[in-house]
Amino acid sequence: MGQRRWNIKKRIMAGFVLVAVSAVVALLFRQTENKLRTEYRRLVQRSVESAVHRLDTFIREIYNISDNYAFNNQLDSYLEKEYTEEQVYQRRADVMRMYRNIFETSDILQKREKISGILTAKGVLFNFADVNCDGQEVADRLTALGVNDPDHLMRFYWYPLQDNFMVSDAFGDPRRDKAVFGSRRVYSVWKSAYVCAHIFCVQEEDLYEVYRENVVETKGEIYVLDEHGNLLSSSNDECIARGRIDDIFRERILNRTEDDFTWKSGYGKFEVCVRESELS
Repeated sequence: MGQRRWNIKKRIMAGFVLVAVSAVVALLFRQTENKLRTEYRRLVQRSVESAVHRLDTFIREIYNISDNYAFNNQLDSYLEKEYTEEQVYQRRADVMRMYRNIFETSDILQKREKISGILTAKGVLFNFADVNCDGQEVADRLTALGVNDPDHLMRFYWYPLQDNFMVSDAFGDPRRDKAVFGSRRVYSVWKSAYVCAHIFCVQEEDLYEVYRENVVETKGEIYVLDEHGNLLSSSNDECIARGRIDDIFRERILNRTEDDFTWKSGYGKFEVCVRESELS
């Protein structure tokens, strides 16, 4: 997701279907079409901006959680640990201790998004999403994403929608089985070194719930993309199952000359409104 801003973009696409019952009706409609289109576009704009605000609030909470634990000295002793292959159960016991003694106590009502895992500078993975899914292959996939990329410094990075490889069980529902990963490297001023990476694994379903009301309001579709047009979340079930948006639509978004425009495709005419997150 030179210096890049981690960003999450908001899109909505809503279509009109116009049926001329007679020449008179068609003529009257043409006289009012511009006004109706203007009013509807305003509705879409307000709805998209509301979705942006809701998503930013959700993401800001995740950033605050990461900030909180980045300076929590209760974790220091765990971040220094190394385990042999025979000490797998000891590592998992430490995961349970951290979760119970540190993470649970700071979220008594169990309503906040939680850190899904910590990958230490020593290569040790503490998987809080699924304590039994902590093999080297999971740590390798996180590394392949770039969670420990030195160029990331301490910035938060988001990665496109993909299968949630940090849990071992599947639900058979793409919205629950796919997730958006976020990572932030943690620097210790006391050690003058990067000591770990925080991993957040957000189910697509949780992101969708944030802006679901805005979809109902406009009767359109919302697409949440990164700066490269990669899919993060959408109200479109087929897109979620596929894991990406239509290539033609993606190119139209990336090469747009304005944020509010009418797009004509083989499927019809659509009003498109694009807004960018100020956070990500």
